[in-house]
Amino acid sequence: MLLQRLFWLISLWPSIYLIQKIIKRKDINCFDLILFFHLVYFSFCPLISKIDDFRYGEIKLFEATSVDVTFEMCYVMNVFYLILVLVDFAWSTSKYAKRYNLINITLCLRNISERFNLSNKWLILYYILLAIYSIGGFFIGAVTFDRREADLVGNDPRVLLISSLVGSIRVIVAIIITIYIYKRYKNKSITLFDKISAALFIATMLLQSRTFQIEVIFSSLLCLYSMNKYFANRKVAITGILLFALLYTTVFPFMQKYRELKKWDTYFGKVNYSLIDFDVVQRVLNGEASYYENNSSSRKLYLYSIAAKCVDVQPQYGSLTKLSVLYGIPSAIYKGKPQTASEDYIEKASGMYIDIADSIILFSIFDYGLIIAPIVAFLIFFSLLFVWDRIIRFFNKSKYNILVNIFGLQSVFIDSVRLEQSPDQFLGAFIRGILIILLLYFLSFILKSVWGIEQNKYIKG
Repeated sequence: MLLQRLFWLISLWPSIYLIQKIIKRKDINCFDLILFFHLVYFSFCPLISKIDDFRYGEIKLFEATSVDVTFEMCYVMNVFYLILVLVDFAWSTSKYAKRYNLINITLCLRNISERFNLSNKWLILYYILLAIYSIGGFFIGAVTFDRREADLVGNDPRVLLISSLVGSIRVIVAIIITIYIYKRYKNKSITLFDKISAALFIATMLLQSRTFQIEVIFSSLLCLYSMNKYFANRKVAITGILLFALLYTTVFPFMQKYRELKKWDTYFGKVNYSLIDFDVVQRVLNGEASYYENNSSSRKLYLYSIAAKCVDVQPQYGSLTKLSVLYGIPSAIYKGKPQTASEDYIEKASGMYIDIADSIILFSIFDYGLIIAPIVAFLIFFSLLFVWDRIIRFFNKSKYNILVNIFGLQSVFIDSVRLEQSPDQFLGAFIRGILIILLLYFLSFILKSVWGIEQNKYIKG
């Protein structure tokens, strides 16, 4: 695999651009996040992986590491990287980079932090959201396992709405507690209760999946960088590397075993709704999780492997895009909406006939072919960011609400950093997002906490 590793190594060239932005203390935007996370997963992870890691579940996809396939995947990713770098550079040097919009994620966070008045009502809201997050998580888990045989969970709009709400709360809470604790620290007014609140959040997030943990960590880091760009210095970098090494070698494996045992306990009807199940902790320490872990699917490079397996498929030239849009329309509006969308087609066309690891890269390859897939992938990402920005801009015209703007930021943040997602869900996500925004306005009204009175001056046109 020497030649393949050379391809992946060369594909890391955009990292120089990203490092220079941090060194020069420039604002971070969503294009940077999309570039960074794709660079890490589609270039760096294959570079440091063994051939056995290129699999989908228990199915080894060694063709994903062949020279021809590796070259084709590197073509797709490098053109995608190039587009992102060029657009990022043009955006960062334009007037749009200095205006409030969701794409300028650190600028938005800085604007929010400046409006953020230190008050106990933020902690009240924090605990309310944390309670909703915990209760909603238990509900989703219970429904998922109760209805797993009927395969109804994925099509239940109530479950999808609650799942979207719970998922958004995770990053919202991370942003609120990070800004609150940092401003308390700067004012030298941190109390014991503040420390307990932060510790509770950390403990709660440790119980989540590795993907969710990474999202929370990066959203907190972006908050700190937006409030103090000199936060990212050599000392912090070394500390961050050591902390990540600790998480990767100790915390992540332990929590993966913990979640695996909890999953099987729930599967067999043994449900414990306590925040921390100390019985499961003891069983992990005793090595009981090894059996389930060894018999569970290994999906370290599943996104890369399935995309690489499908680089030479026959393009559909837009038919999957049309299908995804129609699938996202609610049944109440469009009675003839298709019951299956691009996911079902890709599963069958790939020859896997199992739940495929969806990604925008994979979708673009399937629908538009290898040559123009990078362009289409970028346009899909840009469309997501643009629509979320327009939605938040519309609501800000009536009254600026910090909580709603934080929700908008977490939406573009998640779409920028999460690699496994399907265009089939995008239209539904926008509709659920609007419903969640209305719920947040209602929550703000109930708490009499509609913060911020100034209107933002948005870009016209």
